[in-house]
Parts: sequence; C-alpha cells; structure tokens
Amino acid sequence: MRGGGADVTTRIGAPRPIFYPGDAVRRVKGDKLLRALESAGLDGVLVFKPEAIRYATDFYVKGFRRFLDIEYCLLMDRRGRHALAYSSGSDDYRLPLTSFLEDTRRVSGRVDEWAPVIVDMLTDYGLAAKRVGYDLLPAALDVRLRELAPHLELRSAEAMWEQVSADKHPLEVDCIRRAYDVLAIGIRAGIATVVPKTREIDVAAEIEAAMRRAGNEMTPAITMVASGPNAAIFERVATERVIGERELVILDATAVVNGYTADTARTVLSSGEATAQQQDMYRTVKAALRAAIEAVRPGATCAEIDGAARRSYNASAWSKYGSRWATGHQIGFGLHGAPLVGPGVHEAVKPNMVMCLEPRIHVFDRPESGGVQVEDAVLVTDTGCVVLSSDVPYSEALER
Repeated sequence: MRGGGADVTTRIGAPRPIFYPGDAVRRVKGDKLLRALESAGLDGVLVFKPEAIRYATDFYVKGFRRFLDIEYCLLMDRRGRHALAYSSGSDDYRLPLTSFLEDTRRVSGRVDEWAPVIVDMLTDYGLAAKRVGYDLLPAALDVRLRELAPHLELRSAEAMWEQVSADKHPLEVDCIRRAYDVLAIGIRAGIATVVPKTREIDVAAEIEAAMRRAGNEMTPAITMVASGPNAAIFERVATERVIGERELVILDATAVVNGYTADTARTVLSSGEATAQQQDMYRTVKAALRAAIEAVRPGATCAEIDGAARRSYNASAWSKYGSRWATGHQIGFGLHGAPLVGPGVHEAVKPNMVMCLEPRIHVFDRPESGGVQVEDAVLVTDTGCVVLSSDVPYSEALER
C-alpha cells in the first residue's frame, strides 16, 4: 500500500493522476498531513470532502465538483498509508490508471451502508480501537460506526484541516500563483465582452472559455456576472439579463490549477463615463480593500482585518450598504477555507496564509444604483502581505 509521506516518488510508467502537480508538491502535502495528524493527537483520519481527498491523494475524484452526494471515504493513518472506499462504477477503471492508490474498496451508493467497509479498513490498519478524526460525518454513518466499532474514538478533525489548509508551503503558493495567472486571463476576456446589449451569461461563457484554454481544470464556484440591479442584490450567478448602458457590472470567477484554487472579483463599467455616484461607490470599496490589506500582518486577528474594512465603510456615505458578511476567507485547496476574515473571528494571522479580501457595496433598496465588489488575494509574509492577484485587471473607467 502506497502512502503520501516524504518518501513517495513517482515511478516511470506508473499510474499518474490527471492535473498532477508533481512529486515535490505531493511530498509537501503528505508531510504536512502527517505533521497535522501528530499535532492533533490522531492515529488516523476519515476524509469525505472531495477537495480534501484530492489534496491527500492527488486523485482527481469524480466528486470534485458541486452539487453531488458523498461518493468517497478516504482513510489515512500516521504512517501515510491510504485506503479509499468509492461508490462510482466508473472509478473501477479510473483508479488503476489515474491514481497512486492501491487499496481501494467498492461500496454501494447509499452512504448509510458504508459502515461495515469502513470498519474493515480501520481494522486492517489497526485503527478500530484508536483515535480517528473525520472532516465530516453523516449522522447515520456515525451511529453505525460506533455500533460496529464500540472502542473506536471518533473526533472532529476540523481544526487539523484548518491547519493544513492555512499554512502554505512555497511550492503550494507557486500553484496558487499559476491559478491566478489563469484567472487573470479569464477576467480580461470577460471585461472585453462587457458591453451594452450583451447577456450576462455570454460574458460568463467568455471568462470560462478563456480560462479553459489557459489550463483551468474546473470552476469550483458558478461564475458570477451581475449587472445593474443584479449587482445591487448580489445575484450569485450570470443570468440571461441583457447589460445596459453605463451600468456597474461585477465579475466574480474562480479557477483551479494542480488542485489549487484562485478566486477574485472585479467591477467594471459597461460603457461611457462613470457617474459621480458610481465612482464614489467604487472608491469606497477600494478604500476598504486597501484598509484590510494594510491591516494584514502576523499576529493580527481575522476580526481586526475585517474591522479595518468596516471602519472604512462606516466613514463613507455608503455605510448602510457595506458587506453584511465576512470580509474574506482563506483560499488554496477547495474554495472558502477557515478561518474566515469576519467579526468575532479572533484567530491570529500567520505567515504563509493566503486569504481573499472582498469588500463590497450593494445598494439593495435602490437597485438602479447597482453594486461594487473588488476582491484580491494576499499572501501573509513575516512583515505584512503581498498581493497575489495584482495581474487581474481593474476597471480603467472606474479607477480614474
């Protein structure tokens, strides 16, 4: 059985995952997971989230997309060994050719029937009476596992995964930078398409097509193009609405390269010159973004960074319309990672974290005024932060 530790090296002619980041990144991830297991005091971990399974194994799981039920359960132990239970018939063929996994076990399509197979895996790896974490655990499966393995000690591994995802190795940051390069290409294509009489969905199609050609593996979130009143109500998808003259248009897109995610948003003007109100809204959001970025430094709490953005809003005429949600989130593998950058989140920022900061204004009670969102990603350094999304273009008309 092959594992994910530091001694892993791909053999010539061996199975190779699609969109594989390379042996060096694989070793980095494996070492991080083993250290996290030890730090959490866990003997093993059960993993159900698709993005986490991919992180641990590099297998591009079928469920690495939205709106699907649970299809996999990965077991990883302190020696870096893996066993994967899977329910999709097509993986009978995919796993031998596109994964490094040797211990794979077929299960039914009903998650509540998986418990006997999972207990067998735990027993085979000497973990049936040990302390084992989980990233999520369906209630019915939780009950059945405890019945079949009464000496098993199950614990949430949420904090462990937060540690793994928040602390980025330089090689992981390189992957994230490449994802932002792809995202910049998509946003440029989208901006070029934003003209009156164009539908929002057509702009989204241009963004996604450009990113695909540049190497995007998938879009982990629905590409958002919100124009005019849709920007005012924070519509989260691109609709069939036709963009009008001199409207604010929000573009919010995501990209994945080698399993690492990029997420950014820009607001542009559909035509003509910006009104004084539109420029004031835009400048207010940019000021809040700058305030948040300037607050990022090791030791600052997520709540303090969020508070810097909110104080900037509150000093403007748009305080009523400032973001009612968190100012930001961690980014890297998956989409929205913890800790959130929001009120009441008192976890301190550390070097090597990558976070997205996305202040916004939505004039919900005057939809004709629209809305503004600008999102940048920053890498926390020893003294502050650097912006990773600076190549994603801003609106020339609104930046004047």
